[in-house]
Amino acid sequence: MIVMKKIVFSFLLTFLIFNSIVLAQDFSIDVDVKDYYIATHTDYITLRINNPLYEDWFSISLIGPEEWVKPETSLLRVPTAGSEETKIIVSPPKDVVPLIYPYQYFLKIKRISTGSVLEKPILLKIKQITNAIIKDFKLSCTECIDKVDISGTVYNVGSNPIDLSIVFKVGKQIKTVSIGVVNIFGKKDFTTSFSLKDWEPGEYTVETKLIDDQGRKMYEESGSFKIPTIENIIYDKDVSSTIFGSIITVTATNKGNTVSDVDLKSVAPKTWYSIYSGPSPTGMAIGDHYYWKVSLKPNESKSITYSEIYWPTYAIIIFIVAIIGLAYWQSSPFDFTKNVLSSKRIGIGKEISISLNLKNKKKAIERAIIKDIVPSGFSVVSKFETVKPIIRKIAGGIELNWKIGRLKPHEERVFHYTIKPTEAVKVKKLPPAKIRAVHQKKIIQKNSNKVSLIPEKEEIKFVTVKVHK
Repeated sequence: MIVMKKIVFSFLLTFLIFNSIVLAQDFSIDVDVKDYYIATHTDYITLRINNPLYEDWFSISLIGPEEWVKPETSLLRVPTAGSEETKIIVSPPKDVVPLIYPYQYFLKIKRISTGSVLEKPILLKIKQITNAIIKDFKLSCTECIDKVDISGTVYNVGSNPIDLSIVFKVGKQIKTVSIGVVNIFGKKDFTTSFSLKDWEPGEYTVETKLIDDQGRKMYEESGSFKIPTIENIIYDKDVSSTIFGSIITVTATNKGNTVSDVDLKSVAPKTWYSIYSGPSPTGMAIGDHYYWKVSLKPNESKSITYSEIYWPTYAIIIFIVAIIGLAYWQSSPFDFTKNVLSSKRIGIGKEISISLNLKNKKKAIERAIIKDIVPSGFSVVSKFETVKPIIRKIAGGIELNWKIGRLKPHEERVFHYTIKPTEAVKVKKLPPAKIRAVHQKKIIQKNSNKVSLIPEKEEIKFVTVKVHK
């Protein structure tokens, strides 16, 4: 029994030793790494897997600081006692920063059937095609409304300090930002903004050019953003009411960023006593609303103002005025008017016939006296067709006086006189005549109307009469 155990133990020990030897020599790899790799150029590392045993599958993985190094395939089949090649793709981007030390990756190859693993470090050196680059280029938004912020970092990847600037172009706007001198292996952050106020909706591209102090282009970068269409119409209504009616103002303001066609709406007057007065509406909307179609640019406002006239108020006012006028007419004890009897335009040597009409009403008046003034530049013709007045000169011309005395109810008197120019005069109207009388023991004074010396149908500014003696 003890011998049997020793035999089994010896067999297991032999198997383990043999198996460890097999595992140690399970497979091998060869990696062909170049001295350096160039930014923007795609290159390859040749990977060879040598399989001394039976045919098997091998997994390939790569761990490193950047994603621009990756195996061409993640699984490779290698025949019995054979070899198989694959590629590791190296594609350094245009913004890769050449480091003082190489980029370090770890290549891991695993045999699927046994789980045996080989790991190998890969060191990659990078060369840039320019002396300065922009890295971490970012826009603050992909859908922007008020402004767009642009940021990033400038790296000096050359062998000398460089004085750098960045030229930004967005739409029609161009802006230059000075970065200053960046030392070897140095970097500087930058940020700038573009206001998008009053910009139209659409797609926009940010073009960025890195230049040195000689204007030579070092690097280019770009990004894009979108200004979305925003429709935002704000409506306002103002109503001012009085007993005569209401004044309504309807306003629309475009707070969006695109031209909008809008309808300004207001309730149509429904009351029997209201009359609409204002600009003609475009039409009538559902619900008995007037509407006016208008087009608004961004940040533009337009208003429609109309009135609702309460016609009964005006009718009442007219009625009251008529009553007051009638009452005044009834309250006046007599009518007193002045008339020019000439119908033609006044000319040289023309006489002007004037009449004063006095008409009493229901009750008698006492001690009535009429006075009229003939302006300077006119003389009174001595011939009178009615009662001759008392004539006397005054500072402003000639005064005519008629002492009437008593006037019976409904009695009417006409006083007539004639004047003519004595020199060149410019007269439009004659002054009113005056009457003074006693009515029911009260003194009443009243003026007649003014009379014009120019016929109403003729557009004459003034009358000039020249008299030749």
